[in-house]
Amino acid sequence: MAVKEKKRVQVKIDKDLADDTEAVLSELGLNPTTA
Repeated sequence: MAVKEKKRVQVKIDKDLADDTEAVLSELGLNPTTA
């Protein structure tokens, strides 16, 4: 059960990180396909 919880948290962190990265690239006038 602990492993499942850890994995779910990791997925949430990854999603937040991806959103942050996309926001930064957007501010730079880029998007993930051109970066």
